[in-house]
Amino acid sequence: MRSIRPLRALAEIAGSGSGLNERKARALIQANTSDNERLNDPEVFLAGGGEMGALIRAMHWKDTSLGEPTTWPQALRTAVRLLLNSGHPMYIFWGEEGACFYNDAYRASIGPERHPSSLGRPAREVWAEIWDIIGPQIEQVMAGGRATWHENALVPITRYGEREDVYWTYSFGPIDDLTAPRGVGGVLVVTSETTQAVRMQRLMAFQLQLDDTLRTLEQPREVMNAAAAALGEYLEVDRCGYGEVDHSGTQLIVGGDWTTAGMPELSGRLSLAAFGSDVMDTLAEGASLRIDDIHAHPLTRQATAAFAAAGDMQSAVIVPLIKNGRMVAIFYVHQSSARSWRDEEAVLVEHVAERTWDAVERARAEAALHSGERDLEFALHAGRLGAWSLNIGTSTLTSSRSLRESFGRDPEKAFSYQDFCDAIHAEDRERFLESLATCVEQGSDLDISFRIITPPGVLRWIGMHGQPGIDGEGIARTISGVTQDITRTRAADSRRAALIRLADLLNTIEAPSDIAFAAAEVLGSTLEVSRVGYGTIDVAAETISIARDWNAPGIKSLAGIHHFRDYGTYIEDLKKGRTVVFADARQDPRTSANAAALEAISARSVVNMPVTEQSGFVALLYLNHTNARTWTDEELELIRDVAQRTRMAIERRRAEQETRALNQYLEQEVEQRTEDLRRSESRLRTIFETSLQYQGTLDLDGTLRDANATALAGIGMSLSDVSGRHFWDIPWFSEMPGLSEVLREAVMTAAAGETVRQSIHTRIQGEWRWFDMAMRPMRDDEGTIVGIIQEAVETTQRHHAEEQLRQAQKLEAVGKLTGGIAHDFNNLLQVIGGNLQLLGKDLPDRDSSRLRLENAMAGVTRGARLASQLLAFARRQPLVPRAVNLSSFLHGMEDMLHRSLGEGIETEIVAADDLWSALVDPSQAENAMLNLAINARDAMEGRGRLLIKAGNVVLEDTDVAGHDDVEPGDYVMLAISDTGSGMSKEIIDRAFEPFYTTKADGHGTGLGLSMVWGLVKQSKGHIQISSTIGSGTTVRLYLPRSLEVAEELALPHPDDVKGGSETILLVEDHDFVRLTEAEMLRELGYHVLEAADAQQAMTMIDEGLRPDLLFTDVIMPGPLRSTELASRARERFPGLPVLYASGYSEEAIIHDGRLDPGVELLGKPFSRSDLAHRLRLLLDGAQMRPAPDEGQHQENMRQAGKDGEPCVLLVEDDALIRMATADLLSDLGYRCTEAGSGEDALAVLAGENVDILMTDIGLPGMSGRDLVVQARKALPDLRVILASGADALPEGETNAGARTIMLIKPFGEQELSAALDKIMA
Repeated sequence: MRSIRPLRALAEIAGSGSGLNERKARALIQANTSDNERLNDPEVFLAGGGEMGALIRAMHWKDTSLGEPTTWPQALRTAVRLLLNSGHPMYIFWGEEGACFYNDAYRASIGPERHPSSLGRPAREVWAEIWDIIGPQIEQVMAGGRATWHENALVPITRYGEREDVYWTYSFGPIDDLTAPRGVGGVLVVTSETTQAVRMQRLMAFQLQLDDTLRTLEQPREVMNAAAAALGEYLEVDRCGYGEVDHSGTQLIVGGDWTTAGMPELSGRLSLAAFGSDVMDTLAEGASLRIDDIHAHPLTRQATAAFAAAGDMQSAVIVPLIKNGRMVAIFYVHQSSARSWRDEEAVLVEHVAERTWDAVERARAEAALHSGERDLEFALHAGRLGAWSLNIGTSTLTSSRSLRESFGRDPEKAFSYQDFCDAIHAEDRERFLESLATCVEQGSDLDISFRIITPPGVLRWIGMHGQPGIDGEGIARTISGVTQDITRTRAADSRRAALIRLADLLNTIEAPSDIAFAAAEVLGSTLEVSRVGYGTIDVAAETISIARDWNAPGIKSLAGIHHFRDYGTYIEDLKKGRTVVFADARQDPRTSANAAALEAISARSVVNMPVTEQSGFVALLYLNHTNARTWTDEELELIRDVAQRTRMAIERRRAEQETRALNQYLEQEVEQRTEDLRRSESRLRTIFETSLQYQGTLDLDGTLRDANATALAGIGMSLSDVSGRHFWDIPWFSEMPGLSEVLREAVMTAAAGETVRQSIHTRIQGEWRWFDMAMRPMRDDEGTIVGIIQEAVETTQRHHAEEQLRQAQKLEAVGKLTGGIAHDFNNLLQVIGGNLQLLGKDLPDRDSSRLRLENAMAGVTRGARLASQLLAFARRQPLVPRAVNLSSFLHGMEDMLHRSLGEGIETEIVAADDLWSALVDPSQAENAMLNLAINARDAMEGRGRLLIKAGNVVLEDTDVAGHDDVEPGDYVMLAISDTGSGMSKEIIDRAFEPFYTTKADGHGTGLGLSMVWGLVKQSKGHIQISSTIGSGTTVRLYLPRSLEVAEELALPHPDDVKGGSETILLVEDHDFVRLTEAEMLRELGYHVLEAADAQQAMTMIDEGLRPDLLFTDVIMPGPLRSTELASRARERFPGLPVLYASGYSEEAIIHDGRLDPGVELLGKPFSRSDLAHRLRLLLDGAQMRPAPDEGQHQENMRQAGKDGEPCVLLVEDDALIRMATADLLSDLGYRCTEAGSGEDALAVLAGENVDILMTDIGLPGMSGRDLVVQARKALPDLRVILASGADALPEGETNAGARTIMLIKPFGEQELSAALDKIMA
């Protein structure tokens, strides 16, 4: 495949063109790239983000224009991930329609009208009411223009059901997306709502303007009207006014108020009681009332009529003015409709009320100065003025009560000029004395302001005005004038100056930490306190961490970590968001116990103002003063104002820094993504070219555009040979009938959006080959199908391997079936053959029935051969492999082959001089060679040439490839070639199947080649057939090489039959087979004990049976296997001969197709002579016990049986032992009567003449001992043999003399015969 570039811009950067258009390249990258799987996973780039992250992940994006998140452009994924993980309010407009995204930090700003419904919707729909403002700005950025910046811009929106003037500082920045038509995929909005800050600025401007206005007014009514008008216009209310409460406290006197058009004025007297006691009690306590709706407020809904009568009012803010414990005035703001009053609006009304009161009182005081001497003192007091007169000559000071009060002195006590001077602040005293001297010397007016310290330690500012009293000589003898407490005015001026200074600093300082320090310095210097600072809070640990604070000269910094509990209990108030203020730590109950600790850090007087965010209490603004001091409301208001402005400035700076960092990050991200895409493309090219799959890309009409090296090498063509052709027209496909149509249909299906997978078989470069082919659609970022990806994997070897596996599994299944059939068949043949042989023994040699008998036996022999062939195919026949010289072996078969093949077949045997020995069972190999020769004869129809060659062969790994059961190594090969008719491929494929034959009915079983195949496989060899129709067939057998010296082949054993008298334990589960075999053994003279399974046989041995030979079938039912029986019997009787018989041995005594070492096996069906020969071979080779003394036995028999055979009553509850013992007694010449219990034995004794009672002791019910006692009562001279595992007579029988003897189990024929002779003697 040629170089693939996902974007044209990247192709230009890389300096090479692309054979695919951009959309195809992006789709191919998406189809093959694995490097970016993690970033492309929506679970990754949509992770986190709180509520908005969850909403974005849960949204059905496939129903929107953006589609599933997995298809989103990388630029959108990066921007959304940034948005979700940012704590700053952010918004995204994506695409041409401006699909909307926002984060948790932004959602609170838009209200429930747009959250969460605006997510994913077009921007014009969501922001229709302000589209005329933001629409052009968005279009400017989307068109590739520069980012926009708007500070404190008014963008009114509707939220929480109300149209609201909202101020914003925001930036619209482009989100670069090289896949977008104009290179900009969307707009990133980084914003901060500044409504509160703007309102605070307007509020401060309003307050300054109001102070300036009221300061110039002289009449109280003018003050009232001006304040009402200014506040009414600022708050945009319907009515605003100031009323005074009469001395009775029952009526409000309103001289007039400010109203909007259509709103009636209030004037005259209003009864306060009409508004209800709840309202009046609240106002009397000094608490302001904020009423959003008189019909809903709990204090006003019972008095709605009174409020309605007060002039078309539905909402209000009412502020009482309490002076000297009495409500003296009410400042009110009314709205004709319901209104939700903000906190700052209510605070502003309270502030204006106080300023109005002060201004009214000032105006009245100043007016009173002109009303005469009578009202002077009242006027001075009302205006907070003090009158004074100083006699220069005597330094005598005369002062009014109000002056002494302003200096913090008792108005009833004297106040000297020295007291006056001592009260002046040390830093201002020199300046005062200089001004006073100038006034005296020059006769000029005295106009000065200075600070005083009152006895409680309170600092106040005093304004002093005076004129000298000049006598006739022009000498100033006195100075008289007034003083005014200007603390509030001075403080207000100081606060205004502080705020102006703070504003200048906030506009120039960048670092948030520097902003906080600057604010602390402004507060500290303005309020003249010891320390101001900010600290971060750990609520759980109840600690504050301070990095830096402002300190007055001589005051140490508190930088570090401090525990609140070390300084008092006020942390509880801070946790609740309450400001903590105390003038003296010694007096405040929260700190009195810890006052010393606070004084040690210069914090006897404190203001602690908590800073809260959504997460709760996070920071603290603290002011400390080393001495006790009173904190005025104005100072606390200034502290709050500075704190609010500082916080907003810090947030704005952080937002700006985040915006800059975001822009820098986005630029770096674009650069990194560009480099990543270039590297990814290079890797994709490498992967494509080095892939072992056949890969290519097609147009939607099936035209081949590209193919990788593997595909081109596989079909033996170059890219120029196939590029531009329809895929189905490539010669390897078009020349195959029907294949082109199949491929054309697959291409059309893939072009329609479905993936097609199919297996195809075609001939390429002269070879038939199999492929698994897939065609799948290739999509671009928008999901549009732009091409087809073709992939193929060659499966030729797998197909051949699967075919061989199926064939092997079929043969294995048939083998198991035929093996099972052979087993049952051999058992049937054993019954038939054994009985025929027994029958033949009794027939005279010249009997006419003998011919029929011999024909029947021939049928049995043929059946046995057929079963042997089945077992050979099933690889279940017991092999005895030996090292065989196949040259000698083949030459030894020449006569047999000539007789079997006839005169028309010319036979030639060729063997290599250095022929290796082969490891094979010679008898089975002989059958295999004979079968192959006969098949060849039939194929040549009796005339032709048969060539048998033997040679050495080494099979390499390549020779055995595809044959998992064949190991590479040394083999001896036998090749049997004929000149017959040959075999087709179809016949060769089935040649080894059992019962498959091409011969006419009656001319073959179809088991010959099956037997050969089974023998070779069981011998761990290999077999092959090669044939040409009309020319002949060659069958090659590969037999494993043996490194041992070849043995001479054994001669068949003689046909003479020799039996014996030993005891044989016969174990056979098949009843008919067991009966036949037992009869054959008895006919040979052996004593036979029978058992139907291994467990029964073992029980007989455990109870005393001692056989001379164990003759057992291999396959046994029950939990005990025949091999386990033999092992346990040999443990009991070491050296015990064991002969196995089986028609199908499975793996009980055969492993890897061979008999286990030391195992003797007689295959079923077997002949009488085979049985006799094998028994004598085993018995004669074993350590035999002495034979019984026949002379003594015959004498005993003669004495006991004068009137006939002596009778033995045998009593044994175990049927098998009873049957075996009865056979022994019969063989010894005794007549035996059997009984299974003591009760049955007594019945026999009552009706028959019995010479000997032979009984087991452990009988069920009546024991053997009790049986003997009962029997002797009737027959005192009865002879008794007690058979038991004990070696002593039971109690009561020890004095019985020769009439009772013990026979110890287990016993054999010799022990039983000796016991009988002894009891009969």
